[in-house]
Amino acid sequence: MKRYLFLLFVAAMSVPALFAAVNIDGTTYQVDTLIHRQIGPGVMNTVVRLPQYPLNVYVLETDLNNPYNRVETTIANNTVGGTELLTKAYVRNRTATKRPFAACNANFWVVGGSGAPWNVYALGTPMGAVVRNDTTYVNTNTTADQWDGGPTRTGATAITHDKTVYNGRFMWYGKVKGDKLNGELDFSNVNRRCLNNDLALWNAAYSRTRAFEDDWVGHNERGDNQTDNYYLNFAQGENWAVSKDMRFVVAAIVKGADRQKLGDYDACLTATGNKKAALESLEVGDEIFISSSWMVNDPDREKVFIDVENMVEGNAYIMHNGELTGRNYDETYNSQVYSRTCYGSSADGKHLYMIVIDKATSNLYGASAGCPTAVACQILKGLCPDVTEIVNYDAGGSAEMMVHGAIINTTTEG
Repeated sequence: MKRYLFLLFVAAMSVPALFAAVNIDGTTYQVDTLIHRQIGPGVMNTVVRLPQYPLNVYVLETDLNNPYNRVETTIANNTVGGTELLTKAYVRNRTATKRPFAACNANFWVVGGSGAPWNVYALGTPMGAVVRNDTTYVNTNTTADQWDGGPTRTGATAITHDKTVYNGRFMWYGKVKGDKLNGELDFSNVNRRCLNNDLALWNAAYSRTRAFEDDWVGHNERGDNQTDNYYLNFAQGENWAVSKDMRFVVAAIVKGADRQKLGDYDACLTATGNKKAALESLEVGDEIFISSSWMVNDPDREKVFIDVENMVEGNAYIMHNGELTGRNYDETYNSQVYSRTCYGSSADGKHLYMIVIDKATSNLYGASAGCPTAVACQILKGLCPDVTEIVNYDAGGSAEMMVHGAIINTTTEG
């Protein structure tokens, strides 16, 4: 899985300059510090080698108290369903007022080997949630197409408008309401697909010219849903947001037609089967309210909605309150020896950590054996003691860390 989704630093900690050793499963391993440098405001990059293991380890630590840094997500060309080199995204995101300087991959995503129906309707689409600068690109799937056991098993990293990191499990809610609607309605997906008897939301992150995936009559069966399409524009002064109502005006209605396209509208709400009746009272000019919200879903945390500005989602929440979780051991992807990408955070949410560990041979540093996620957790905790929460992300050829436009590690795929 190659070079796709990542958190991008825009604008560089408490890591000590030299590390003597880390403890992994009761064994002490020597740590050689190869690089320890500040690469931007409040952001440090550290590269260490554990020669006895052996492992090459790359860390980014961001002090989010620093007012001169910012963390954003991005996906390939800001559109779901594609690929883009990390280095190309670095160039694309540079502007006169914004200077990216570091990045790391994140989400798992649909590839050809993911199998039907996912590689038919969602090739190149992230498996988990993505929010970029208040816009929901894809949601945490809580219904028919749940990935890896759904949100009670997966983990995500969210950053709020006040630059606080939340690592953990989240439940997503999509709601529609309006004066002409009979109560509050649930919709199941953003920019994925609309099954029979379903509501789904589409926006420009899906594409303005790609047909909506709304003709699925079964899990792996296409047909004719006679979809009703409600095209929406923002009411004056409104824009994309998370965990709050967004006010839209119905701009056009196309009934009984599958696989329409977004065109120049801000959004489209599609209804199939028995959900069509819930929207049939709407007319052009009516106002409705739509919300896309994430709630903390950990048993020992308060169930509150998070003011998400940027978000990515991995497959597992692997450290909580400084302790390894069972998710390190109950899934082969996590327990096997592999390259690794993980995101960590401090208890106060004001330090963000990213770690990449190679399973490859570096021309600079030598061979790196790879490791299970439990080992990655212990290494990051040993290097950065204030880490309390860690989420696991995509690895293999996707495991990449970029600094100043160049990939600094060696991926599994070379």
